[in-house]
Amino acid sequence: MEKPEKLGGARLLNSGDKARENHFGQPLLGWRNTAQGERGFVNPRGFAVLWIIVQKYLDGQMCDLYEQPIIIENPGVIIVARLNDKVGLVQNFRLVSKRIEPDSTEYTACLDNEQRWHELAGQLGELKWELPQGIPPSVSGDDRPLAEVIMAAADLEALSEAGFTLANKKIVSRVNANPTFFAHSQWIVSADVTGVGEQKLEDCEMIGDVRFFSREQVRQLVTDGQLDNGLTKAALADTGFHY
Repeated sequence: MEKPEKLGGARLLNSGDKARENHFGQPLLGWRNTAQGERGFVNPRGFAVLWIIVQKYLDGQMCDLYEQPIIIENPGVIIVARLNDKVGLVQNFRLVSKRIEPDSTEYTACLDNEQRWHELAGQLGELKWELPQGIPPSVSGDDRPLAEVIMAAADLEALSEAGFTLANKKIVSRVNANPTFFAHSQWIVSADVTGVGEQKLEDCEMIGDVRFFSREQVRQLVTDGQLDNGLTKAALADTGFHY
């Protein structure tokens, strides 16, 4: 049999999927509600969430497998901003926490069965060291070339989060935070820091300290669990800042 051009695909969830089964006789809709809410959202800050049906090519056709959310983002950047032999990091507020039941192999089932979602939500929120990064908000009528948008986003995020003025900007590569749930990759930009001034935080941003770290100091942050952002680690590696 000729190998298909695509091994799998996706389509949008629709109202007729509720009682359907997949190719293997399993329920197509496997998620259960833990809170009220609709299943498709667009955020003017540059995000969207779709609920899709994942498909697999079987017996000559695309067959439905299961449902899942997928996140769509505006083009964004992760900025490796260097000052001599050090790299600039910021403490960004992130909705993360330690696991409530660190030894549980059925972690989400445990939280759901014991109705501990409120407990988990109440523990979320830590300052984590990471590279300046972000996505520009949606701007109606912006028809600039993508590379120009990326460079402008690098200037904006570096100044907003860290107070950095950049020079010698270069698009190095792309990285996807989690290709299971994120549809698109983001761009890694390397740059030199030519000035450090006041941060120009957006209304909803929560940034702590800003510092420059040597390779050895970055390694210690990773060891101590203070830096675990996957985008930051990938960007440091792709730009040759090996810690």
